[in-house]
Amino acid sequence: MLLVSTLAGCDARIGVYGAVVDDTGAPVQDAQVYVHDEGLLSELQMRYELTAADGSFGIGGSVAPSSDPLVLIVKKTGFETHTEELERNSVIEGHKIVLKRQNPPDEGGTSNPER
Repeated sequence: MLLVSTLAGCDARIGVYGAVVDDTGAPVQDAQVYVHDEGLLSELQMRYELTAADGSFGIGGSVAPSSDPLVLIVKKTGFETHTEELERNSVIEGHKIVLKRQNPPDEGGTSNPER
């Protein structure tokens, strides 16, 4: 079940709680889950968490009031990076993120099989 609610008040807050799985449905452990504030220039100001053994994560906190989007980024070696925009002042519970495995490089040095 996915629950999205909007929080009232002056300070902007964000919360995302859920799980990261691969395209077979298996949990992805130690994936990095970031919330990036597009209004901030410093990469040091990104918040992140690592997923647990069961793929679960929870990330949240205060963010600057702004009209700039927040971006949820999920990274794990061997998988394609997942990104999505989030609304400020929202809490998302039960969020399931599916990471797709990266294709291994072509042994022949080309990605075009018709050559």
